[in-house]
Amino acid sequence: MNELHEGLFFFEFAARLFDLFIVFYISTRNIPKKRDNFYLLMMTITIIGFVATILSNNIGQYDIIATLMPALVLFFVIKTFYNIKSFNLLISFGLATLMITIIANVSVVFYSYALDVNANTLMMPGYHRIIYKITSKVLVILPAYMIGNFLSYAEIKVSYFSIVTLIVVFINVVLTFLSINFYLDAELLNSPEFFYAIIALLIITVLSILVINLAFKVIQQERKELQWNSLKKEYENQLKHMDEINRVLKIMSTNRHDYIAHLETIGALLNNRDFTAAELYANQLLSQEQHVGTKIRTDNKLIRAILNYKERTINAMDIRFEHYVNIPEILPIADVDLTIIVTNALNNAIEACERIPSDRSIELYMNYELNKLKFKITNTFEGGLRIIGDQIVTSKKSDILHGRGLENIKTTVEKYNGYYKISSTDNLFTLEVLL
Repeated sequence: MNELHEGLFFFEFAARLFDLFIVFYISTRNIPKKRDNFYLLMMTITIIGFVATILSNNIGQYDIIATLMPALVLFFVIKTFYNIKSFNLLISFGLATLMITIIANVSVVFYSYALDVNANTLMMPGYHRIIYKITSKVLVILPAYMIGNFLSYAEIKVSYFSIVTLIVVFINVVLTFLSINFYLDAELLNSPEFFYAIIALLIITVLSILVINLAFKVIQQERKELQWNSLKKEYENQLKHMDEINRVLKIMSTNRHDYIAHLETIGALLNNRDFTAAELYANQLLSQEQHVGTKIRTDNKLIRAILNYKERTINAMDIRFEHYVNIPEILPIADVDLTIIVTNALNNAIEACERIPSDRSIELYMNYELNKLKFKITNTFEGGLRIIGDQIVTSKKSDILHGRGLENIKTTVEKYNGYYKISSTDNLFTLEVLL
């Protein structure tokens, strides 16, 4: 093995580091990035690339240690830093590695064919290898960006078609490597079968593209169905809230007339100096008020309507509900946005409590002071939740809609440049908002 001089060594190091960062980008695209220890992670990846370049220089490009060692180390580094399940990481990690490998090998074939250069020349130090490396890395950028955007979407369902598609793509990849090996065979290169090998490679490549394109369309359709179901549930919840608001407003309108009649009655009793009857009548009204009408008192009619509507559901589910609400009648926040925050937060808390058999509790704090609205809700839940940044990482399909509700809250908070934070300790989940 010929030693690389300093310039070529750092070129190989840069190329390998580029591959590692592409794999890192795709593998972590569907999870929130950690800001803590971020520079340590980047430094670790750089060291992996440097060591891998030294191994390749000393024991050969295609030695299994030089090839697999950096990939395995990077896999466990990402898993450790982000604390995610191996299977979830393996899918995106394998997709990134497969993409880079396919593009690199296809680049070898077409570069060799276009310039009539032996493929082994591209593995040796020289300007052909430099051009080939730069070309293959440039070709990786667009697919990496597209795959990264694809993986950044919400969780999708895995259908039988998706599984079959992966199997078909895998078979095509295997056939592609076989075609490349045939092409690199010197005897085959000078034989009439060479033309058929190239045709087979092209057919396999086109077939792979068609299958992958079809798979993307099917998966996108599945994602749309999931998003539609989520929006449908959100819409149904909003209709319930509006019905409750209308009900409360109707009750308030009816009660206004009743109160006038009650005041007239009390006034008449007082004018007749029948103080005992007036006191008895007033006590009866107060007694009725404790059992009929709204229980949560706040100047904001919208918040009062929502909370009293939800309180009935909470009481029916035997959930302990503690609350402190001090909200003025008028807020510098649109009613629609306020409804999104409060209803989604309460829905998530109620659904979380519903999953546990006992010790159900929800604590709500809403206060407006110094021109800021502070909203905090804490609820018990079944535990086992992992939070990275400001997102929940979970493998439970039933939590997809839960995540959608939090995402709606986060989007609304960002609209007002507010503060949003979620946290969990033991069996308590907390959501905090400051607007």
